[in-house]
Amino acid sequence: MAAQRSGSPAASALSGVCGVISALLVPVAIVAIWASVMLTRTDVFVDEMSPVLTKPEVQQALTDGVTRGVLDRLALGPAIESAVAQPLGTAVAGLVASPQVETAWTRALGAAHRQLVATLQGSDTALVDDQGRLVLSVAVPIPAAVSSVLSALGVAVPDSLQPTVTVPLLTADDLAKARTAYRTIDAARLWAPLGALALGAICIALARRHRRAVVRLAVGWGLAALALGLALLTLRGPAVASVTDPIAHALADEASGVAVTQMIWGIGAVLALVVITMLVAGLTRGREKEMS
Repeated sequence: MAAQRSGSPAASALSGVCGVISALLVPVAIVAIWASVMLTRTDVFVDEMSPVLTKPEVQQALTDGVTRGVLDRLALGPAIESAVAQPLGTAVAGLVASPQVETAWTRALGAAHRQLVATLQGSDTALVDDQGRLVLSVAVPIPAAVSSVLSALGVAVPDSLQPTVTVPLLTADDLAKARTAYRTIDAARLWAPLGALALGAICIALARRHRRAVVRLAVGWGLAALALGLALLTLRGPAVASVTDPIAHALADEASGVAVTQMIWGIGAVLALVVITMLVAGLTRGREKEMS
């Protein structure tokens, strides 16, 4: 049985154009589906980011922030503050690993992510500082054990002492760019995958050799998916390196790693489809040779 060869040169050219555009839509579809399914899920974000609290650099930064917040709240003189800082820092270092701080950390993560999602979806920002930045605000309750350290040093401790460590996550400019990008990606969550499938079908229908068109389309999809994976892995490092705050840096590193992993699953699904398509095309060709 001979392979189909009908079709005008114009139809073949249009088939090629549709195939290229279909392949280019594959990375867009993967990112759009990830954004619509995973990006806005606060519960998943909190579960994935909570372990960041155990990183030494994060605990040290929180210790420094809480210690500084307590000293600022007490407003001690320079000499007294110098004498109190070290024992207070030691006591706070033990506090950072406590369940109370873990609860405050997860609560702050949830609040920051909900605000980020609201911002991306067009709501007014609330968790921002005076520079319009999205911030992570960790309100740490000071237990009696830490207060007793201060009391033993002759420092009067207020009844309610709860310093807040504020970590800038995104600048106002970053928020504006993120909102624009999210709107584009959100709009593409339906038309990108449907467009890739529809244009792929047109590519095959207009091709002179349907089986060859299927193979080429599959290869194009696979290459496009691999290009997305390479871009994600290449861009992740510089993006994380640009974040200087230790807590924000640790969160950015973890969040970008989770996002890349989640999108790699989508890339893997596309590659699996490509392999299956190639196998089916090969088997079909073999059967046609036997019948001819």
